[in-house]
Order: sequence, then C-alpha cells, then structure tokens
Amino acid sequence: MNEPHFSAAQVLAGGAGDAQLIQVHAESRWEGGMGSEVRAGRHRFIADEPASRGGEDRGPTPLQLVLSGLCACETVTMRRLSEKLRMRVDGFEIAASGVIDARGRNAEAPVPAHFLGIEVRARVRTPEPAERLERLKELVERHCPVATLLQAAPLAFDSVWEKVE
Repeated sequence: MNEPHFSAAQVLAGGAGDAQLIQVHAESRWEGGMGSEVRAGRHRFIADEPASRGGEDRGPTPLQLVLSGLCACETVTMRRLSEKLRMRVDGFEIAASGVIDARGRNAEAPVPAHFLGIEVRARVRTPEPAERLERLKELVERHCPVATLLQAAPLAFDSVWEKVE
C-alpha cells in the first residue's frame, strides 16, 4: 500500500486536495546568558546551555528539545496508530541521540550546524508478532510530524524498534 507523498509546497498550493491546516505556535524570550523562557500554549519552561557552553544549565539545550520532541511525537503517533490497527502495546520506551559537528555551530568551519545524524531506538512491549510491530514502525515513521521533518533534512536517520517481552 504505497500512498502518494506530496511536498509541503504542493499541499500549501492546494495540489493535494483540501488541506486541514493546523497552526502550532511557540515563543521564547531571552533570559540573559544562554537561557530563554519558552512558552508553548499554557506551558512555560527554560531552555539553557550547560556551563561548559556559557549557560547555567537551568534546562535542556535546544538540541535536546528537538530530540525530546521527536521522542514525544513518536510516542503519541505510536499510540494513535496502534489503536487504529487494534494492536496491543503494553509498554513503549524510546530514546533518540544525535550527532553534530561543533565547528558548524561555532562558525569555525563551513560544515552544517544542524544534526548530521539521528539514531532512534524504541523498545516495544507487545504480544503482537514482529511483522505487525514492523508495520507499526513504518506507519509511525511515515506519519509522525517531527520524524518526517527530520527525515526530510539532509542527515542520516536511523531507527530501530525492538520487541521486548
């Protein structure tokens, strides 16, 4: 079952039918040093850098927030799609790690400042057969907004889901 994939430009131009556009918003205010107060809906939190990068380590770094968003988004997407598939999932743990070349972030070399690669590892406690878990993984990675955004970026994206008892 291969669904056609439309680009963002095609969707916004109306080339993919009647779009159901949803606006997502967040904002940040500099708090001095490397810290910022981030507001997302009713939620407020601090993003900062560790002391080794000139911050006070009062919150996760922006790059940690990107990976946290990936983990949370895949978890939500997994839950929605497992219900749709009538698939039993008794537990789900996910971890993401990324690698960057600090020279890009520090403007020391003409290399990308963004992640060069991201690795996702999920452990799924389920009595379902491995084939159904693989199908769930494929659907999650096709429909998770954060995963698809990162997969579209020029980086290596590696994801492994492991069935655990």
